[in-house]
Amino acid sequence: MSDTEAGSNSPHLNKGEQEQAADHSTPAALVIHEIVREEGEAAMERTVSALTWSALAAGLSMGFSFLMQAVLDGELPDSEWRPLVSSFGYTIGFVIVILGRQQLFTESTLSVVLPVLTRRDLKTVVKALRLWGIVLTWNLIGTEIDPPKRTPILLKRGCQNGQASSTVPGGVPGSHSRAGEGGANTRGACARVRA
Repeated sequence: MSDTEAGSNSPHLNKGEQEQAADHSTPAALVIHEIVREEGEAAMERTVSALTWSALAAGLSMGFSFLMQAVLDGELPDSEWRPLVSSFGYTIGFVIVILGRQQLFTESTLSVVLPVLTRRDLKTVVKALRLWGIVLTWNLIGTEIDPPKRTPILLKRGCQNGQASSTVPGGVPGSHSRAGEGGANTRGACARVRA
């Protein structure tokens, strides 16, 4: 074990713990390349059914980006920093996709390209195109059928009809309350939608 490895000289660790810490040090670039390449190989071997369901789930999960952004925009006070803070809601869909290990098209581009560049054969190119086609198609379908994506539209429609849609937190999904009965935040959200 060299002196540059993580934890190798730590006075707080015994010899075994120092070796364990060194094993968890930053891997070399070639090791990272191989890990990503193997993930790409595994993704290309997944069945159509597995790719379809994972990609559909990722598309549906991305709808939470729109939902959280609309919720934050509707609940935050009308100020110049509101757009900045509400835009953080957009990240929620990506967090759900990553934690759920779902198949998102933008995520599978690099991991699938590495096997193509390593093998350089038609069979691997076809597998990569198959994966991209399935994933992109079902990601788009998932985002299109996703109800949370329609939150800003529902909020706008409810406000135009003199109602505050319950997509603003505090309501029951599917119910409406008259603008003016829903409280300051609901009225504020309708005022912002009309503007």
